[in-house]
Amino acid sequence: RRVCDSTVVKSSGRNIPPDCPGENHGEKREIPLMGHVGKTGDRIDLKTIVRRLISVYDQMEEEDSYRSWYDAAGMTAKEVMRGLRRLEKLKYISISDFEVIKRFRSLDEFMETMEEGQGKLFLKKRLSGMSAADIAKEQGKSRQRISQVLDEVLAEIPITHIKEARRTIDIFREYAVDHEFFTEVLLEKKETFYLLKQKCNKERIRDGVKKSKLDCLNQLLPDQRIRFLHAESLFEDENGDVVKMTKRNLMKKYFFMHGRDADSTKNHHVRYSEFLDEELHGKKSVIEEYGIALHNFESTIAESSYCIHSYDQKVRYFEVDRIVEEKANLEKLFMLPEGIYSTSFVYETNESYFRSLDIKDHHELHNVLKRMLDLDFIKIRRIPEFAIGVEDKIKWFTGLIKKLSPITLDAFIDHLEQNFGLH
Repeated sequence: RRVCDSTVVKSSGRNIPPDCPGENHGEKREIPLMGHVGKTGDRIDLKTIVRRLISVYDQMEEEDSYRSWYDAAGMTAKEVMRGLRRLEKLKYISISDFEVIKRFRSLDEFMETMEEGQGKLFLKKRLSGMSAADIAKEQGKSRQRISQVLDEVLAEIPITHIKEARRTIDIFREYAVDHEFFTEVLLEKKETFYLLKQKCNKERIRDGVKKSKLDCLNQLLPDQRIRFLHAESLFEDENGDVVKMTKRNLMKKYFFMHGRDADSTKNHHVRYSEFLDEELHGKKSVIEEYGIALHNFESTIAESSYCIHSYDQKVRYFEVDRIVEEKANLEKLFMLPEGIYSTSFVYETNESYFRSLDIKDHHELHNVLKRMLDLDFIKIRRIPEFAIGVEDKIKWFTGLIKKLSPITLDAFIDHLEQNFGLH
C-alpha cells in the first residue's frame, strides 16, 4: 500500500515515479513516501516547498531515497512529493522508481534558465567581481536592498548542483585562494570563485583559519601545479623544495642536474638555455624573463658556492657542504713548513682522500683553498700556487738558494719539485 492524497490505494507492488503512465491498467504513478500527509489547513505554497527542498539539496547524496529527502525537509509526504516534482521540471533532479537523483549543470546553463529581472542582473554583476556597494551605487539602490535580492537568488543555487562549484569547493573551503588562482591555476571562470565566495562566506572554517594557498600544492593535478608555481614565481629546486624563482636559483638547479661534468662556461650557457625551455615548459615570456647573457652567466658562476673551477678554465657543479664538514682535516694537510707550494704537491700526496671529496685535480684544490676553506695562515697566489709564511717569492728563492748552496741549478729545480711541487 502507499500514501497518496490522503487516500489509501492499492499499489502495483513497486515504487513508481510521479506523472508517468502506469504499466498496469493505465494507472497514474505517485512518488512513494512514508509519513503522514498534512492537513488541508496547513498547506504550504509550492514556492516555499521548493525553497525548503533546495535548502537541503547540498546535504543529500547524489542518489538518495525519497524518505531521506522527506526526513531532511521536515515537511509532509504530500508537500515533499509536490516539491520534488517541481525540482524535476526545473532540472535540479531526476526521479527514478526508487531514488531521487541529483542533476548537474554548468553555471552558464543555470544562468540561462533564470528569469530575467533584478535578481539575475544583480547576480551577474556580483559574479563579475563587483561588490554589493558598487552595484547599489550603479543601480541607484541601497546596499541592503542589493544584498537582500542577492541572498534570495543565491538561495536557489545549491553548490552541489553547479558543475564548476562541485569540482573546486574543497580547495576553496580549505585554502586562502583568490580569483586569480581560479582563473590562472584551475582555469576556471572568475564567476565560479565569486559564487563560492557568496555561498560559503558564512561557513565555519576548519580550525578557525584557512590554510595558505601554498599548502594546496600537493592537492593539485600536475598541470595545475605547474601553473600555480609559475603564477607565484616559484619553482621546485634541486632538492624538490618550493623556492622563489630567481636566476641564481635556476642556475643552481641547472648545475645540480646537468652541470656535474667540467666544461667551458660557453657550453654550459648553451645547455642552460635548453634547460630553461624544459623547466619553464616552453613559455617564451617566462624564459625571456629568466634568461641570462653569457657575461652575467660567467659572473654568477664566479660568485657562486656551488661551482668549482677546473683545469683549462672549465667549471662544474660542486657540493661545498662536504668541504665545510671536513675543514679540520683539510687544515691539517696544509700544516707545512714555510714556503711557496703548488697545490699539486698536496693533492698528489693525498689524491684518494681528495677524490672522496669530489676534488678531481690540483686546480680544483686551489679553487677550494681560495673560495671555500679560508685558512688564515695560507696566502693564495696565482694558480696553482699558495704560500705559507712567505710574502715575497724572489726573496724566498734567494734565501732558499743560500740555505742550500753550493747547489747546481738542476739540483735546485729537483728540490723545488720534490719538496714544494713547483715546476
